[in-house]
Amino acid sequence: MNRLDRIVRWTVAFVGQLRLLVSCVRWSNSGSSLQRHNE
Repeated sequence: MNRLDRIVRWTVAFVGQLRLLVSCVRWSNSGSSLQRHNE
């Protein structure tokens, strides 16, 4: 049971990092498109 708990916590942390990375990529992409639009 303890091993399963570790796997669950690791998965939750991994998904959290992945979502953060995706949000950063989307933010930088939207920022780039906004700069192009202003030009």
